[in-house]
Amino acid sequence: MSDKKASCEISYLPFHINARTNNKEHFQIDLRDCWDIFVDHLLELHYMFGVRIHAFALMSNHYHLLACFPERTRAECMHWFQMMLAKAINKKSGRINHLWGGPYHGSLITSARYYQYALKYIYRNPVDAGLCLRPEDYEYSSLRGSLGLSKYEIPLCPSKPWLEGPIPKDLKSYLSWLNHDFPNGFEEFYITAWKKKEMKFNTRMARTLRIEDIEL
Repeated sequence: MSDKKASCEISYLPFHINARTNNKEHFQIDLRDCWDIFVDHLLELHYMFGVRIHAFALMSNHYHLLACFPERTRAECMHWFQMMLAKAINKKSGRINHLWGGPYHGSLITSARYYQYALKYIYRNPVDAGLCLRPEDYEYSSLRGSLGLSKYEIPLCPSKPWLEGPIPKDLKSYLSWLNHDFPNGFEEFYITAWKKKEMKFNTRMARTLRIEDIEL
């Protein structure tokens, strides 16, 4: 890896990372067991590789991770993470097939607004999928642990103040903000930006949805 590429991969700027199972099948073990495996490896990712985790949510066939990679390259960290997860889950399920449907996807976040929407998108993913009514009710995300509602505490690291930007600081306002629905059409709008290597919102789509407070 070139020095220039490595400098981009080792960064205090966060990435919104996602990986999905092969053929979008559900994980072949109980989601509680799957969550235990993910938590163990997220702990190792943090303590062994120095990865700074900001948010995480496990779904039935994919996961969302918001994290920075200040000490080791993102490629190195994620290769280890994906490989170890596959080994552990396949061992538990007794399967030998590929776990992941392809490479993980990661989008670099460069502004407070992008960070705000990434965090909210991740924690609202279970709500939008119809799995719970409130983000704080979902068992398999880092939110419950951060609120003291679960014994499973993923070591969340505070972001740089400029990244948190407009995110409410007090608990009541924070939960109210998370529980406030995105406008209609926002998911497509966000995914379009997130699928790029560096997150970038589409100006025309923003105007159509009347989202005027983002950094374009």
